[in-house]
Amino acid sequence: MSKEDDDNEDEDFAVRHAYEKYGVNGYYSQYGSEYRNPHEDRLITTVHQLVEKWNIKPTERILDLACGSGEITLILRQLGFQHINGIDPYTSEAYEKRTGTPIHAKWTFEQIADGCLESEIYDTIICSFAAHLIPPSYVQLVMIQLRFVAKKLIILTPHKRPQLLPEWGWKLTDEFVYERIRLTGNYLWNTSGITILDSSQVTNVVDIYIDSQNTLYITDEAPSAVAWRLLKNATSATVIAGTKGSTGSSNTQLRLPQSVYVDNNGTMYVVDYANQRIQKYINGSNSGITIAGLSESSGSSLNQLDHPRFITLDPTQTYIYIADNDNHRIMRYSTNSISGDNGTVVAGGTGQGNTNTSLNKPWGLWYQPPISSDLFITNHDGHSIMRWTPGASSGTFIAGVPGTVGSNSTLLNNPMGIKLDKYLNMFVVDYSNHRIQMFCANNEIGITIVGTGNTDSTATALNGPRGIAFDSDMNMYVADLNNKRVQKFLKL
Repeated sequence: MSKEDDDNEDEDFAVRHAYEKYGVNGYYSQYGSEYRNPHEDRLITTVHQLVEKWNIKPTERILDLACGSGEITLILRQLGFQHINGIDPYTSEAYEKRTGTPIHAKWTFEQIADGCLESEIYDTIICSFAAHLIPPSYVQLVMIQLRFVAKKLIILTPHKRPQLLPEWGWKLTDEFVYERIRLTGNYLWNTSGITILDSSQVTNVVDIYIDSQNTLYITDEAPSAVAWRLLKNATSATVIAGTKGSTGSSNTQLRLPQSVYVDNNGTMYVVDYANQRIQKYINGSNSGITIAGLSESSGSSLNQLDHPRFITLDPTQTYIYIADNDNHRIMRYSTNSISGDNGTVVAGGTGQGNTNTSLNKPWGLWYQPPISSDLFITNHDGHSIMRWTPGASSGTFIAGVPGTVGSNSTLLNNPMGIKLDKYLNMFVVDYSNHRIQMFCANNEIGITIVGTGNTDSTATALNGPRGIAFDSDMNMYVADLNNKRVQKFLKL
């Protein structure tokens, strides 16, 4: 090791010792205006190598994240780069004094995790990764947010490099370079939707199911009162359950159909909401068989339903799980049941409430062992999401604040549809906020991936979305109720 290395190590030790002595905020309040990176000489060499190795063009837009006193900005300027923005909450005075350029923003890593970068677009992010400045619970969210604004992330750190998981959307391609994954774990969609069905065919779409052949099954609430099928790449849908424009309780009619599910054998199940029953359609028949509930008879007995909203099956297709909305419970029936058979309460059933032992107008359901042996339930009137082991006496709130309405990243407003991926990242249809929220696994902070919050009919907006589904390429489909359309958002 050279004397220069010794000097850098000594200075670095002094800085870290000062962090420990004063704390991060205390250190920068005293020394931030005069801050200099103790590894600047190494940075000069490293940045030159990176620009050459990764063919980073001077025309690219660069985000200098945790920009310090502007050392990376100055190096890039010497190499001909002109479009550089610096962000640092602590050293803006030092950055501006040294570079002669106003700092772009003073956002903290916590603010970045909360989505403040969502309107920014860059080609490359170069980050002097200050691991000690990011609370561990925020690292995942910071990385998720960075994926939304740049294609490449370069992390420079003299210490132990951050351990980023591939499901966060970045893969290690060199010792200090993470490059965005395109197909696995990169949750970024085009925010401009493609209308694949509109009001010329459908009226009020409420749910979507996609099978392994990428065929779409769509429930159309009213006045159509039918289920549609749209084959892959087709432009015209076909009625496969119900009689269009005719509501009733016969085997060929539906009344306000809600959720739809198709099993591996092609058997279809439809929630017949206003008829208080679940209908089963075998071998493409348009004549349904009631397997749960008593037709036109709502109630709270084990053989009755009260305005069911959503269904899902277990992977063995042995049982069907039903969100029994007005009974504030989740019911389980055999898929071979017949009308009048008793079901089993597997969650809730203790009355309406926002406690961990009750449900509040349960709407959406997701259940996919072995990914998880728990039910994931949207509480429509409780504005929350619960995780509940079937048969347990209580569940756990995992998103939203029970009983609290809101539109920030931790709150929901009448959540409806829900889907999870194999990493347990959760996608929630936030109905009254007119958006789709993604919650990373084990995180209560949501990220808006589709929707503007405005109730208009533009390609980027949703108006009362209800259902959500993904095809085999992870393209996203949304039942955009009040716009009377099905929107497709392409995976990037």
